Amino acid sequence: MKVLLSIIICCCSVLSLRSQFYEPLYTFHIRGSLGPTYSFGTAPSIQSIVFCSRYQPTVQRGYEVVAGLERGFGEQVGNVVKRSNVSLGASIGVSTKHFTFEAKNSFPFWDSIVQNVSTLSIQSDYSLVLQSVDISAEVLYRLPQIFPKSQTKLVGGVSAIVPITLIFEQKETILTPRNATFNDENGNPRRSIVLANGNSQFSSVFYRTNVGIINSVFISRHLELLQRLEFQIYTNPISSTKTWIPTTLQASLGISYTLPNQNNPDTPLLPGSQKK
Repeated sequence: MKVLLSIIICCCSVLSLRSQFYEPLYTFHIRGSLGPTYSFGTAPSIQSIVFCSRYQPTVQRGYEVVAGLERGFGEQVGNVVKRSNVSLGASIGVSTKHFTFEAKNSFPFWDSIVQNVSTLSIQSDYSLVLQSVDISAEVLYRLPQIFPKSQTKLVGGVSAIVPITLIFEQKETILTPRNATFNDENGNPRRSIVLANGNSQFSSVFYRTNVGIINSVFISRHLELLQRLEFQIYTNPISSTKTWIPTTLQASLGISYTLPNQNNPDTPLLPGSQKK
């Protein structure tokens, strides 16, 4: 909780920071992602799961909507405004992430139909669905401009993840032989059966380090299209009963609007020096 308060205080300090030498340049952005993300590593220990093979994370899916404010700094000398390479940002968003693990195993069994020993192959799937509020503070560094209508930045920061719900499900599916089935609680044959599901205990607050790259395409004087790719490293387990710590790669798209400079609203806010 102390870390969460520190991040919130840092965000407020960034946006209220004042300097006698630099004029603030505020950029409001909203971005979102919908589709696959990728998780790295293994799930070495998931309590209450009984299966003989180690679970491996698969391609994840989810979505998020984030609104943020970036504060850049521009040195104004006479009629010239020059932007600093470094800017600071703060954001808040809501997200839903589906973390899925799978494990496969094979067992010999007596097939009464062919009257012979056959091999039963089973896939076990375990999924976690996390809904959360994400609060982030970050530092951005502008790289040298290569193309006249775009700008690339490096970004790094920390996020406090406040869970809303964490739902789990474990199911098993028979892969082979094709005629093998489970019987559900009503005695009906099923190739796939849910073993357990419900709400999982989650950590009250957990944290994440974000490192990535942002490319901006200039649409107009103040409007930009954002493409963001970031590596997200969680620092503690998302569930209080499981030891798996996610590490994900996520892409997102967004749009940003740079507010006109209060002393010179017509000053172009493209990188470098611009005259009035």
